[in-house]
Amino acid sequence: MADARHGAGKPAVITVHGTGDTAPGPNGEKWFQNGSVFVGRLKESLNKRGVDAEVIPHLWSGANSANARENGARSLTKRIRQLVKQGRDIHIVGHSHGGNVANDAACMINWHSKQRRPMLSSITTVGTPFFKTHVTVSERLGAWAFVIMTWLSIVIIGGSAILFGFGAMSAQEQNLIETTVAGLGAFVIPSIIVLIFTIPIAFHGIGRIRRASRRLRKDTSLFSIWHPNDEAIAFLMRVEKLPIEPFPRWSFMRSSRTSAIVWGIRIVCLLPITGLILTIIALVANSTTGAQLPVAGMPMGELGLMLIIIGLLGGPIIFAVVYLLFRAAVGVFLEFGLRGTLNRSIGGVLKGLAFGRDGDNRIGDVAPQSHYYAVKKAELDGPVAQRMFEASTKATQELFNKYRGSMFAIGVNNSDAVNELATDAMTW
Repeated sequence: MADARHGAGKPAVITVHGTGDTAPGPNGEKWFQNGSVFVGRLKESLNKRGVDAEVIPHLWSGANSANARENGARSLTKRIRQLVKQGRDIHIVGHSHGGNVANDAACMINWHSKQRRPMLSSITTVGTPFFKTHVTVSERLGAWAFVIMTWLSIVIIGGSAILFGFGAMSAQEQNLIETTVAGLGAFVIPSIIVLIFTIPIAFHGIGRIRRASRRLRKDTSLFSIWHPNDEAIAFLMRVEKLPIEPFPRWSFMRSSRTSAIVWGIRIVCLLPITGLILTIIALVANSTTGAQLPVAGMPMGELGLMLIIIGLLGGPIIFAVVYLLFRAAVGVFLEFGLRGTLNRSIGGVLKGLAFGRDGDNRIGDVAPQSHYYAVKKAELDGPVAQRMFEASTKATQELFNKYRGSMFAIGVNNSDAVNELATDAMTW
């Protein structure tokens, strides 16, 4: 760290917190804040080596959200660029999902060793469950097509305005534009507003596509500190591999039996009841007006009697037909046609809650190393790992005790407790 490649400025150590571990300001007792035990010991250790570094906490929302981590990475890139202009050596230390924020920021600035002036000197992550963003070929093509269309819209609208404004068009062409604008004014103005709205979406989208398409860079590496008992990494890896089946095999066939019986009984009962109602209406109409009301070319009274007879005498056959048709139409169709799709969709949503998936991102492949940069791993073992394991076991018990009452109490709304649990710093 003493090698000031970027100039004579004081080296900067940016600390990035994880999920649910945010703070209102840069000063405080949390590990990433100035004034914490960690920062104090870090500065002391660096001073012994003759390095006077400034610790700069990077605060982001801390939400368990892919978009929140992306926004945190985007703001981190701005901070990095500002420090680079000051000629500073920049080192990042990220804990848990703070490591993902740092990793994404490195991708955003296209960090690699062959840069004429590398913006980062090092990235160190602690207990980070690294994600990889997945994109399909159609999504890549769609993102580039959207950017091209956005650029064409900017060029066409802006070019026409410039030419018209500077009088570079003939009078006939200007009259044509004036007529078009007058006729389509209600359409052009909203289009410009929408265009302004879509420009950041288009370029953020293509940026995400490019980052997801990056190949592993081996010329630049992160330093990853982790241990096999890390709850966040182990939990997310298990969740990703967990075969979630909200609808087990033959579940639709079994569940459709009750519904088929219910609808069979409803149809069998509905026929005589409907016939009785029609018969009564026909008798009342005949006694008052002396005329018979026709229904589908047939006297209403006769139709009512026929429905009563069919319902009473043919009830078992009608029930069997409705039962079989319902089982075939609902049970078989859902079982063999939609069960797999529904399981994948709902399973993906449930796993997404743990991963923080939102928006149009698809993340996965949980690993203790980056998918975009080579990693020098330091796997903790021995007394340190044992001490961390014992501390995590104690913290897990405290976490369970903290939410046990609200999670398992009868007659209590558990949604608030679940939301708090998902964002509690102890969870991560």
